[in-house]
Amino acid sequence: MKSTTRLRKDLDGPGLRLRRLPLEDDKTFGYFADLSCHLPELGYLFEELVDEIVAALAGAPKNARRAMNDVIDRWKALFSGPKDVFGAEKAIGLFGELTVLARLLAVDTSAHHSWTGPEGAAHDFEASNGAIEVKSSTIASGRRFRVHGLDQLDAGAGAPLHLAWFRLKRVSGAAGTGLAELANTVLTLADDEQAVRRKLAAAGFVASRLEDEDDYRFEVVEERWYNVDSSFPRLSSADLERAGVEVRVTDVEYTVDISSDLPLPLAPSAVEHRILTLLEEPS
Repeated sequence: MKSTTRLRKDLDGPGLRLRRLPLEDDKTFGYFADLSCHLPELGYLFEELVDEIVAALAGAPKNARRAMNDVIDRWKALFSGPKDVFGAEKAIGLFGELTVLARLLAVDTSAHHSWTGPEGAAHDFEASNGAIEVKSSTIASGRRFRVHGLDQLDAGAGAPLHLAWFRLKRVSGAAGTGLAELANTVLTLADDEQAVRRKLAAAGFVASRLEDEDDYRFEVVEERWYNVDSSFPRLSSADLERAGVEVRVTDVEYTVDISSDLPLPLAPSAVEHRILTLLEEPS
């Protein structure tokens, strides 16, 4: 690396740090990019990042800096400092998702592959046999939730979509379940702990960096599952197109209220059947 080569400065933070350092031995002197991780709990992820950078450099020796930056950009969200962005709202949402994930893993230890929410997918869980969207709330009355986008409640190409809605109560002490406890349960159940850790980090959660885990303890006081079909209250691109409305609106957010008797929730036996169906291998 030339002495005048500039390295990006947007990585300085609690996770990744990139510096240009001089290195010298008996025969040579030069400048090198020094990439380091300052969060011990993310060391296992940093090792994988380094392995990917090394492989990228081998494939692009004449443009090493760009190859390194491309890899870092794909991984950057995992090192963005969860404590700065992780708060009560995210804790409530993640608790619901992990509650569903734990139930799926109890049936199939590879079910974490269907947890696609942290990867930016349209739904929190997606598999060849359907999808699940999870909504959680701590409201004391009513059943309302926010929908982000026209695709979040859209089943897509004929695959069934189900909504899992949880009413949570924040508790303290030994009551309820801590978010860190639930995360550890999921890690124990999964057959690939590192894959789950990567998804947790992508969701902004690193248990050892939470200042007060008691702030994220919840009790599930109500749980309802719904079949998201044409009778379910929603907005979707497909619905608008069927109504002859050209979809030119983006970044749509709206609130759905399912406080009344309709739509009808699924019976517990039907929920268990849908979970088993979701995890079945395609024929």
